[in-house]
Amino acid sequence: MALDPNTPVLVGAGVAHQRLDDPAAALEAVDLMAEAAERAAADAGAPGLLAATGAVFVPRGTWRYPDPGRILAERFGAPARSIVADLGVLQQTLFTRACLAIAGGDLDVALVCGGEAKYRDLRAKITGASVADTQQGADARPDEVMVPASEIMPKPEITAGLTSAPLQYAVLETALRSARGESVAANASATGELWAAFSRVAAANP
Repeated sequence: MALDPNTPVLVGAGVAHQRLDDPAAALEAVDLMAEAAERAAADAGAPGLLAATGAVFVPRGTWRYPDPGRILAERFGAPARSIVADLGVLQQTLFTRACLAIAGGDLDVALVCGGEAKYRDLRAKITGASVADTQQGADARPDEVMVPASEIMPKPEITAGLTSAPLQYAVLETALRSARGESVAANASATGELWAAFSRVAAANP
């Protein structure tokens, strides 16, 4: 059976990271996004895909750009719409939206990317160095801003004191352990084995 040409396929993935003590030599957030996107296109074996991007999805970060997706689209020469997802929108939602648009025939190529340069900012603050970010016009706005469907933190969670991620994760993990019928010791062992496997992969990743 032939594959539907509108089947969403992840064709490439890329990562860019840095930890430079000299903030003047460090890349700003949107440059890191661009580098990761270029690596994703190289991973796909088709650098030209970036110029064919029809939509750029970016989760809100600590950066100060009004419209980072537009910066990326212009850099790659792509006629892309720019979409920013506000805090509280699940990261997976960006991928889901991209896949639905491709499956519906509204997009051929989508780029989902994000980036931070907090260490650069921290080093600039510590050293007193001046660093500049890409500037956009006062009228720069994304084509679309995705907002949470409901409050980021529901009232029952606040009432229960679950106001931080570690507390919430602990409750979720305890519920999963109970549902699996695991003892505390067995769960601790399984969790340790899981994270040891993650560590082995990370140790081999430059």
